[in-house]
Amino acid sequence: MGSTLANALHVARLATGEAEETCVDAKKRKGGKRGGEARAAALSPDERSQIAKDAVAARRIQ
Repeated sequence: MGSTLANALHVARLATGEAEETCVDAKKRKGGKRGGEARAAALSPDERSQIAKDAVAARRIQ
């Protein structure tokens, strides 16, 4: 229960500007971008195209 209250307080502080987001999320994003670029470079154009088509189809179903 203590962590729930702490999370609620943190969200309230973020909403009011009393607190700022930590840079941990920025580090994760940077690593994810690098991984995505490496994956794209390793895939053939046909594989990338098929992944894109599958993503479009998945969005249409929702």
